[in-house]
Formats: sequence, C-alpha cells, structure tokens
Amino acid sequence: MDQIRRFARVAIANGIDVHSHVIVETSRLGGYGLVAQSAIQEDTVVLRIPQKCTLDLSTLLELANAMKNTDTTGKVAKVINTTLTIGSSFTETAVVRNYIWSMRILQQMRKPGLLEADRNAFIDQYLDILATTNILDVDEHNDSSDSLVHSHIREKRKVAAEYQELLENLPEVQPFLSFEEAFQLHKAVKSRVLEIPHAIEKFVKQTEEDDEDEEEEEGEDFTTNVTLVPILDFANHAEERNAVFDVDRETNDVILRLDKDVAVGDEICISYLPTKAFDMFFRTYGFVPDSTGFFKWKIPHLSEVVSEYTEVKGENYEYIAKWLHIYPYLTVIRGKDGKIWLDLSDFKLPLLLIRGLHYNADWALKVNSEELSHMYQGTIEEIVEEMRKQEDHSDVVYGPETVYGVTWNGQEVSISSLIEQALEASEDAVNDLIKAAIPVIRSAIAKGLQEDEATIHGSDNTALTDYYAFKRALLERVSEFEFDDYMQMIEGVYDIEEE
Repeated sequence: MDQIRRFARVAIANGIDVHSHVIVETSRLGGYGLVAQSAIQEDTVVLRIPQKCTLDLSTLLELANAMKNTDTTGKVAKVINTTLTIGSSFTETAVVRNYIWSMRILQQMRKPGLLEADRNAFIDQYLDILATTNILDVDEHNDSSDSLVHSHIREKRKVAAEYQELLENLPEVQPFLSFEEAFQLHKAVKSRVLEIPHAIEKFVKQTEEDDEDEEEEEGEDFTTNVTLVPILDFANHAEERNAVFDVDRETNDVILRLDKDVAVGDEICISYLPTKAFDMFFRTYGFVPDSTGFFKWKIPHLSEVVSEYTEVKGENYEYIAKWLHIYPYLTVIRGKDGKIWLDLSDFKLPLLLIRGLHYNADWALKVNSEELSHMYQGTIEEIVEEMRKQEDHSDVVYGPETVYGVTWNGQEVSISSLIEQALEASEDAVNDLIKAAIPVIRSAIAKGLQEDEATIHGSDNTALTDYYAFKRALLERVSEFEFDDYMQMIEGVYDIEEE
C-alpha cells in the first residue's frame, strides 16, 4: 500500500487530478480500487488524467524520443529500437508491451550506473506498479485438462519465444529483465490497458438536403487507442458500474465521470467489457467478475468418460464428436442471486452415446475434392492435411453431409440422419440417452475437479486459486442436476437478465 500511496503522490505532482474525496484503497473486489470517502453526486468528474500522463503509441513514442535525446551512449536507442521489433504480432497492445519492456530494461540499467539518462520518477514508479500487479500465472509444464489454463500456457510459451528473440538480438539485457518479469509485465499491460476514444475528424451532417435553409450539425468521428491510464487503471470492474471514462474534447484529458450517485465507502467501478462471457474475462484480465454471465466449460477426457458408458474400450469419441459436430462444451449460466443452470439449446452430447458409432481411421481414402469444392481449395492431399489439422486442433471437422470419419453399425452416416433417427425413436429411447448423459457429465466433472486440486496444490497464485474456486462452485451445482432439471432446461431458454 505504501508503494501505491507514493505513486499517487507522484501522479498528482505530474498533473493527474484526483477528487479530494476519492482515494486508492484495498478493494473488496481484490487488489486495489478507487473508494469514495464521502457522498459524491452523479456527473462529477472524479479523475482527470492529462494526455501526457497516459501511455499509448503516440505518448510512448514522444517519451522514447525524449529518453534518446538525453542519452549520449546510444544504449537507449539500441534498447528501444530493438525491443520494438520483437514478436510477430504488432497489435497496439503488443507494441505498448514492447515499449514497457524496453523502459523496464533501461530503468534497471540506470541502477548500477550503466546509463546516465535523466530519471522519470512518474514512469519509474508506474513500471514498479506494473511489475507488482497481481496476475494469473501457471506453470507452463502444467498438464491440466482445463481449456482456459491451456490457453494461458500457450500464451506463456509464445511470450517465452518472444523473450528469447529479445535475448538473441540484445543478449546484454538479460541481467536487467528476466523472463519471469517479462511475462509479468506482459500480463499486467494486457489486463490494464483501456480503449480510449479520440476524435479523428470533424464532419458536417445535413439534416435537410436540397433545402435553401438546410440545417447542418457538426459531429465527430472517433477511433480508440489502446492506452495505459495510470490511476484510472485502479478502477475495478462491476456489472452495475457507477462511472464511465471518456476524453475531454477541449483538453484531451482522460476523465472518469460518475454516472450514479455514490455514498461514503462506495467503490467507484467501470465496465471493462460488455460481454457476459466469463472465459473471455479470464483470458483478458485474469479474473472472473462477480456478476451474471456464462461459462463455457470444455468437457475433459471425453473419450474416457463416454467409453465408461458404452463399454467400448479404445474408441476415439473425441474425433467422433468432431466429425458429428457435437461440440464438447457445456455452457453454464450464472443468473441473478447466484442461480445456476445450463443452456441446452444445442445439447447434442447424448447423440455421442448412441450404440454402434465407430471412428473410421481410414477416412482419407474417401475424400472427394469435387464433393468439397465449395469448402476447400487445393489437391486431395492438401484437403486431407487441413482436415487432419481440424481433427487435432479444432472443435469440429468441416466435411460433407455424409461424414468421412464415422460409421454407424458399419454403415456410412450423416449428421442429419443420425439426429433424425434419434428423434424418431420412441420418447423413452430419447429420454434414455439424456439420462445416460447425466452420469457421463458427472464423471467428467469429478475427473476434472480432481485434476484441478492437483494443479493448485501448493500454488500461491491468487488469481489461479480464485478461478478454480469459481469453477468448482459452478460444476458442483451442475453435478446436482437430475433428469427433470435437464428436461426443464432443454424445454426453456433462460434469459440471464430476467433471472
């Protein structure tokens, strides 16, 4: 907390205006937040951050040039210019991240006197904030079946490759930026950047054409810049926000304005993303919001748990599901007051339990390029290669109506015929498939949660343990659902907002 207070003082000294009754304080939502010390009325501007104190591509370029101009060794230019070339993705966020990497390296090089460049206390202390921001981190050798953890591990490996590229081009910076800190800064930047609107041009809108006294309105087009905004980035997310950020058109200051009255002790919160998808929040910000929304859970060990029901050992039900377009997910919805249910509007998992399904490993022999001309281009070999990639890395394989990769009781099968015959069966037969899916789902949940326990055993990463606690709470509730619950959820589509 002392570090935060020191930075707040430096920020104010550099022109950031914080409302006299707003402080940065420990938040009940986790980490730190902006808290009102007295009642403040709606429409009050509680933060004003001059453009010079924000970090986007424009201001970072100006800052970098200023740092180069005060350096007589050439080291500053070398570090900044080389770091900016790192990576294969040059999105705004990636470039901002590279700037932050370079400035952290230069900051650390100044400590032993390797650089004489002027210190910038504001930037230095903000870099220290980023270097200590709580982030989600997972051991890259983790073998968890959790799909979101896997996405994090893929991201970490990508950053590791970029860091290695940096060392290959600038080996002398290794003592000043470890991979652990490089990844820390990568995640901190990703979780703290905001999309700040900026006017790009003025235009005239004619409201009454072909009229001598036509009325004209002046308006503006806008673009958004990916930006780090110190102090504003302490504002936490809330579904029921009470503030919005914007840009003062006259000064270009970034402002935080209340759109509701706040009382003493209220935390001032904004909305990070309009999405209700918990997994997107987790990937971007490393936490799951305490709000309504939905969680897309990928069913782990699909072949194993389905084989337990069918008693057919060694069958590749994961590939069968991909060919039959049976998505291996359950969408778990959390409504108001914490109510949990499933969106079963596209519930095809029971089809995977139909007896007699078999994966055809020789499907490539059936591929017909003319039959697939509306979907693929290239030779048969190229089409087969693409479809094999889908088998291994995608949720579904895109092919003709009569699927190449599955047989049913030794015969070719189409997705529509399988669904049609399943639905034309007796009501009891359909219900039996749904009933059979319930223990399969429960088994997958049990196996997944057991793996999760092993993953977090001994972990001191708060973001990771919070995520697994959230996931466990949802899935334990799903495990309690009985046949009647499933039938009610199949028959009705629930609205998050109305529940």
